[in-house]
Parts: sequence; structure tokens; C-alpha cells
Amino acid sequence: MKRLTAAEMRVVTETSTAKVDALIDEALSAIRTNAERGKSMTTVGPVVHSERVPVISDSTAALMTALKSLGYEAYWCGGEPYVPRGLADDDGAGPLYRAYTVKVTW
Repeated sequence: MKRLTAAEMRVVTETSTAKVDALIDEALSAIRTNAERGKSMTTVGPVVHSERVPVISDSTAALMTALKSLGYEAYWCGGEPYVPRGLADDDGAGPLYRAYTVKVTW
């Protein structure tokens, strides 16, 4: 068996259909739960905390494509800005981060 570098293994992980299938199953479960509660929106997929808009991973892009093909609207969006604990100075100021995730509406 060929030995893969860490970078090559990350590509294998990101393009794995098992990972995407698991994300889709998790997303559809969350969508169903929220629909049963009378809501028409939810957030799904991995949450990325960043100062800048992060690049969408291949698996997240595949999740969004799959949801769109099922008739849902899927957006990559960020939440409200916040200063992470431990990075704030004495006045509470510091670098502003956002939590990015996939927002789904139906």
C-alpha cells in the first residue's frame, strides 16, 4: 500500500463520500426536527470560527450542493461578531471572530 502524506490524506478525507453522506444525513435529521417544531430554517454542517470569511471545504460545498438538489436553499453565512475568551484585553476589546456555518431554509 502506498504511503500517503498528511496533505494527501486530507484530500482523501475531504473527497470521501462517506463524510458527505454523514453530513447530509445529519443535516436532513436537523431539518426534519426543526420542521416538526414549526420552523422553516436551521443551521447545519461544521461550524468554523474565524476572523475572516473562511474557504468552504469540499465536503461542505458537497453538502450545500446536495441540499440544493433536494430543493432546499443553502447559504454559507457568519453569525454575530464576538471576541473569543482569552483574546480580550482588560477593556474587553480584541480581534472580532464570527462563527460560520451552512444556513438552510425551505
